[in-house]
Formats: sequence, C-alpha cells, structure tokens
Amino acid sequence: MSDQDDIARRVADSIPADMDHADTAAQIGITAEVFAETRNGHRPLSSIEIVLLGETLDVSDHWLVTGNPDPYRLADARRKIIEPGQRR
Repeated sequence: MSDQDDIARRVADSIPADMDHADTAAQIGITAEVFAETRNGHRPLSSIEIVLLGETLDVSDHWLVTGNPDPYRLADARRKIIEPGQRR
C-alpha cells in the first residue's frame, strides 16, 4: 500500500457517517467528484487540503499524513487555553 492509499484510508475512516461528502469537499475547496478520487486513493491531497481536512474532520493533519499521533497537539491546545501572561 502506498502513502497516498494510507492517507486516503485515514481520510475515509475519519468521515462521520452523518457527514455529507459534498459538504466536506466544499469546506476544503474541491468538488465532490475530486474528493471521491481522493478518498479512493486516486488523487493526492495538497498540503493546504490536508490542513483544511484535518480542521473539518477534527483530526490532526499530522495523523492524516503519518498515521501517528501529533506529538505537539497537546502543546498547541495548551497554548490556546492559557493566556500568554499566565505562562511560566
């Protein structure tokens, strides 16, 4: 299996059953037809599409690409929660 196939599988696995594929595609700026090619592993995602898809599906773009948890995700969440003046 290629990296592209692995990414396509993770994308397909991340889409909730009640999420419309056409709406998902529109949120990342592609057509439903192009998104179907992507989900089937026939078209690679651009880096921008990966980031937007991660945000849309509420998964890490790092995980979409590698299949591994993002080691920096907790640090990013902490930075968003804690006010800059409260940092140690």
